Amino acid sequence: MKELGLFREMGLKGSVCVALFLSLNLLSLSMVTSQTCPDLEECALKVVHDVVGFPNPAEPCCEILVGIGAGQAGRCLCEELRSVLPDITSDDPIITVGLNRTLALCGLPDFGQCP
Repeated sequence: MKELGLFREMGLKGSVCVALFLSLNLLSLSMVTSQTCPDLEECALKVVHDVVGFPNPAEPCCEILVGIGAGQAGRCLCEELRSVLPDITSDDPIITVGLNRTLALCGLPDFGQCP
């Protein structure tokens, strides 16, 4: 009978370990998922239109940008600008102004300069 009690005790500890392991995996998965960017090509093009003098309202982008959060929005928009404007450095002051103006129109804080 003692053996049966020992197995029950070990089984409970094993269940706790498995639950902890699965919880940590879910947490790490959510962290990785939160670092991916949605498709912001349309938003990046709006920044470019704004920079070259063709105002293009940022409102359609605001829902997406606000949804991913202030820090992520700036970083993701910078990444998209790099892909849309491969010949222009994303740290160009004009791009920085357009990026920050778009973020401001969405009620988000300035991101500063793209890295």
